[in-house]
Order: sequence, then structure tokens, then C-alpha cells
Amino acid sequence: MKKILILASNPKRDLNLDREIRDLKGVVERSIRQDQLAVEIALAVRPSDLQDLLFSTKPQIVHFCGHGTGSTGLVLEDDAGQEQLVKTEALSDLFRLFASRGVECVLLNACYSEVQANAIVQHVDTVIGMKQEIRDDAAIAFATGFYRALGFDCSMAEAFEFGCNAIQLQLSGGIGGRSAAESSRKAEVVGVAQPVAIPEHLKPILKQKTQPTPRSVDSSPAVSLEKIQLQVDQALETETALKQYREQVREFLANRTLSEIEKIRLKQLRQQLGLTVEDTDRILVEEQIPIHKGQQAYRDLLIELIQSGCYPFSEEIQTELKQFQQECNLTDSEAAAISAPLLASAQLQFREFEVITLTATGEITSCLQQAEVFTEPLADGVVLEMVAIPGGTFLMGSPPEEEGRSEEESPQHLVSLASFFVSKYPITQAQWRAVASDPMEVGLHPNPAQFPGETRPVEQISWHEAVEFCQRLTQKTGRTYRLLSEAEWEYACRAGTTTPFHFGATLTTDLANFNGNYVYGSGTKGRYRQETTSVETGAANAFGLYDMHGNVWEWCADPWHPSYDGAQPTGAFG
Repeated sequence: MKKILILASNPKRDLNLDREIRDLKGVVERSIRQDQLAVEIALAVRPSDLQDLLFSTKPQIVHFCGHGTGSTGLVLEDDAGQEQLVKTEALSDLFRLFASRGVECVLLNACYSEVQANAIVQHVDTVIGMKQEIRDDAAIAFATGFYRALGFDCSMAEAFEFGCNAIQLQLSGGIGGRSAAESSRKAEVVGVAQPVAIPEHLKPILKQKTQPTPRSVDSSPAVSLEKIQLQVDQALETETALKQYREQVREFLANRTLSEIEKIRLKQLRQQLGLTVEDTDRILVEEQIPIHKGQQAYRDLLIELIQSGCYPFSEEIQTELKQFQQECNLTDSEAAAISAPLLASAQLQFREFEVITLTATGEITSCLQQAEVFTEPLADGVVLEMVAIPGGTFLMGSPPEEEGRSEEESPQHLVSLASFFVSKYPITQAQWRAVASDPMEVGLHPNPAQFPGETRPVEQISWHEAVEFCQRLTQKTGRTYRLLSEAEWEYACRAGTTTPFHFGATLTTDLANFNGNYVYGSGTKGRYRQETTSVETGAANAFGLYDMHGNVWEWCADPWHPSYDGAQPTGAFG
């Protein structure tokens, strides 16, 4: 196993080191020798870190990416993140000490690093440096070409040639990098042994301390250069496809989110390019990381302000929050979605309720529990109580042996959900009317119910009307409201249980409003009211939610699916 230690330092923050490191890891992970190569990464490296990193990682290849200054040395960082030079003599002595500890190759992907290369090669067999300045795209091309070839069983000298050829391919293709006037790493590559014949404008040179030692003989058959070239060509095709996919992801994420149509188009593009789900998922995660970092930073600041007792926020704090939102590159809708549950939690009150459990034979046990609830005023005397549901992981669906199940409830699969808020009970007629009465372009019936009653739920509404209600509620309150996903609904209903009902293995009409002529499991017959009942007539589940079983059907955000095949582990609807 060869270990590659990547040392990155860029106190000026002007190099594309994230891309360089990502590309290096990618070519190693996709090589035929991926089981014999490992990558360790150290960022914002300080001179004081070097010995510790070399001792702890025990690398065979040390790769530096960043700035060089020629005879003055390489640019690392100090404790304050500012530039700190490491002189050539100190680097040479460092690798003199570690040459006997397994370091075989040092690649200095930094401008004017030939000086350091010539000093280090006295102790290390193979050292590669840069003769002049080198452009970002050329530096990245050389490094990826070099490691790609190593991953396909090439020697150091062969890998060097493939790296130089990668520069030719990059520059001859006309792919723009920084201009010569702007760049910090620009034109030519130098190594540490004998001249290699490639075009005059590149003039790469490879020098080595000693002649390369023969490769150790193992049980695997020799790989011909033609086969290596074929494998490298295939790897290049894959990388080109990955770049095309990444560019499309970036275009779609320009508005900070992926629409359902864009998700489908990305799936089609993946299939068209012949890429694996693992590779495309990795790209999606990498491209969404900056977005998520900004969202998390904004969320952390809000939490700190609330915990410090600063809520409700003064005008000064609101102004500073707006500035920080812009620094995090968040849209107003993103900031509102992050703020709503946190600000709601700042108004939370504890409510006590009774939780009832039924045994298989119908015996009742009960206990008192508490839920965190915030109250949203809707009209005079009409409020919406929202219950905090803790995040967690649960097994969604039902087992094959469960009575009354359908194939739509399979296969069972784990789903992880973040915390969220949900109405304490189904929307009542009074709540509906308080929201539906607000003037909007799309009209809503003021009382869509067959069974009148202020505290009875509405039950004569379509899915579109339910969505319209949520949109109106969002506009009315300034908080984002929507229908639950099916995963969120089942998680909220189960409330930590694994039985067919949150009450247990059966249920009774004393606890829920359903047709009591039908008995489930070992239960007994009960009443059939043939009408809705007031919310909170039955019993709550362990989260403090009512009417999760019986009374009315409840709409979810998801379209209907015949099964859970392909369901998202995040519970996202779609």
C-alpha cells in the first residue's frame, strides 16, 4: 500500500486547491490499483505541522500544492493564517531525515520549486518541481495525470510522462485557466532526472537521485503499456463525463435548490454518460456543501442569539442578521425557512398530556408526558398549536406478516429525519375559515365540511386546496408551512412505536373514530358514529398528536407510488 500525503497551503486564498485535491482523490479512487493507494490530506499546513504529519501518516509520496518563491522557499501558513516561508535548506534536511522512513517521491506543485527539488533529490529518489510559474489548470492537469498513471501500475518515470502529456491535452484543448498576467502557478514543469522530449513550450525535465529500481515482482501478471494506455483513456473518458455532469449540477444549483424536473434530468444525464450512482451522488454532495455550510452558519448564529436571550430581536440585530445572511449567500426564502422553526422554538411552551397504550388483549395502560408546543394566532379566539417533533431514524413501512398491510407499504426501509413542527390535530373548520377568508386570487370554500362544528376537522377538500391553505398560512404568518411528506407523517404517527398503531397491536373506538364493526387483531367491536368528531376527542400519541388514527384522511405532499422502491433515506417527498 502506497500512501500519498497531500500538503495544501494557500494563505492568499487565490488557488483552486479544492478542485486539485478533489481531482487527485478521484483519479486514485477510480484506478485499478485503488486498493494499493491511499490519500491523506492536510489543509492550511504550518511549518510546525510537517514533522507530525510525516511521522503520523508515514507516506511514500509527499505532494505539496500551493505557492513557491524560488530560492526563498515554499509558502506555508502561520497560526494566524498568514504567509510563512519554509527555506530550502530546512526542507532538504526534513526529507533527509524521512528518506529512510519510506518517502520515495516528493511532488512540489508550486511555482519556481526547482530549487527545492534539486536540494531534496539528494536524499529522495524522485522529486518533481516546477521550473517557472505554472498555471492553475496546468498544475492540476499534471498532478491528475501523474496519479492516474500511478493508479494504473506505471512507474514514477512513466507517471511523470503521463503528467506532462496531461498538460499538453489540457492546454491544446483551449480550456481557459488564469491568464499569464493573473496566474500564481503558470507555465512549465520540472522534475528531477533526464530530459523528456515533449514540445518546446513545456520543456519538462525529470531527474532522479538514482536509477529507478526494478518493480517488485508479485503474483499479478505484467501489464503492457498498450493496456495501461487503454485503461488511462477509459479513465479520461470517465473524468470528462464527470466534469460534464458537475457543470450541469452547478447550473441547476444556481438558484440554490434542485427542482423535481432537474432531478429527473440529472438522472437521465447520468444514464446517458454511463456514470455510477455513487460518483454522481458524490458530485451532488460536493457541490451542495458550500450551500449547506452557509445555511448551517446562519442557523448556528440564530441558535446562539436565542440561547443568549436576544429574542425577540432588536432592529440592530435584525440589520446585522440581514448582513450575515448576505455573507452566507442565502436567499430570503432560505433564511426564512431556517428561521421559522428556531424562532418558533423560542416561543415554545410545555404541555402535559396523557398517553394511552393498548395491550394485544385490549387492556389499557397510561402515563403522562410533555410536548413542546408553540401557538400561532390565526383570528380572534382561533389559534394553531404546533408540536415540536424531535428528529430521528425509524423503519418506514410494515412487515410482510402484519395484518391488513398492502404492497404499497413495502419494502421496509430506514429513514432519517430532522426535527420539524406539525399541527397538534387535523385542521379544524374554525382554523380553515380564519385562513380561507383572506383575499387571494384562488378562492377557497369557507367551510368545506359535511359535519358542521368549529372544532371538527374539515373533510371536503382536495389536495390542491390543502396546498393552497398552506400557502395562505405561510403568507399570513411569515413562517413556511407545507404538507408533511409521507415519511414525516408516518414518523409523527408512530411516535417511536413499531406496532400497527401508536396505541399498540390494536385500537378501540373509545380512542379513535373509525367503523367499530371491523375488528383488528384481538380487539373487540365498537361504535360506528358515521360522522366526524371534535379533534382531541380520542387519545394522543407519545409526541402529543391527536387523530393520527381515524376521524379523517390526511393529505401528504408526496405523489402516490405503488411501493417504497427507490425511496429516499432522507424522507424527501417526490
